[in-house]
Amino acid sequence: MADVISIRLETEENTTVKVVGVDGRNIRALMFLRSALSFVSKRYKNFPNEYADYYLATPGIYVLISDDGKTIYIGKSNNVSERLNTHFSSKDKTEFWTNTMVFVSDGAMPLNDSQISHLEYRLIELAKTASNVDVESDAPYELRNKQIARQQNINANDRTAANNFLAVLLLITKALGLNYFDTAKKSIDESVVEAKQENREIFYLKNAGADAMMIVDGDEYIVLKGSVARGDYAPSFATHGGGMNLKKRELLEKNGQLVRDGNKLIVADDISFTSPSAAGSVFAGHSINGRIEWKTKDKQTLKDIENKTMVSVGE
Repeated sequence: MADVISIRLETEENTTVKVVGVDGRNIRALMFLRSALSFVSKRYKNFPNEYADYYLATPGIYVLISDDGKTIYIGKSNNVSERLNTHFSSKDKTEFWTNTMVFVSDGAMPLNDSQISHLEYRLIELAKTASNVDVESDAPYELRNKQIARQQNINANDRTAANNFLAVLLLITKALGLNYFDTAKKSIDESVVEAKQENREIFYLKNAGADAMMIVDGDEYIVLKGSVARGDYAPSFATHGGGMNLKKRELLEKNGQLVRDGNKLIVADDISFTSPSAAGSVFAGHSINGRIEWKTKDKQTLKDIENKTMVSVGE
């Protein structure tokens, strides 16, 4: 069943939009003006039954947004309400902010410290990757975070829960028209133009949901940004010689080089591989012979091109 977002608009000044639930997922999101922060906090404290689903005094992620929408700051806290009040009362790098977006889990399954640290890291990485994307304007937005969030050591269960939370968070931001993490907007056409300008042969892979493009640079096989990898993988991929490529794929996603978008993975920036088969297998989600599967626009395989090159050199 598809995720369903329920959004409630409130008539008073404190809240512009409030996401009160997502079907099958434990997530809450609240958006309000900075000027109303004290009012929101007071209302939350004084009317716990009416506003219990805000969960502001719990661990979560927040995004501070400037009035023109071109500057953001991403943060985390074990008590979001207290942290926002600290920002409000201090003159620091976040004083630009006008709008507030908060993401927390519900009371039954609160986020833990490892999960919010992982979420902060992933959002900052996504925002850095998407920082050249125009946000309904002629100029890219600015990510105000100066400190680099660090990748956290996190167990498999926490990682799965955090990534599920992230998937819904991104669904919500897209539904609200916020493109700060929308790496998929980076055009694959840009990579094609660059490759053609360098007179490079472009190889294409269409296999099991993969839709990728690759160039060869000496001993490197470079899959171009904007390429699409299959979102899942064949059960046999972990065995029959595919284990190393599966680990490579998982590491690329962990590092933000492959960004999940629904049932597919998008290349955020060019990725270099040491063999065409490794590149093809990572994207197809099962083991393949890259020299046969990667093909030019006129259907010549990489093997065909390599054989022609060898003949030419021999002559």
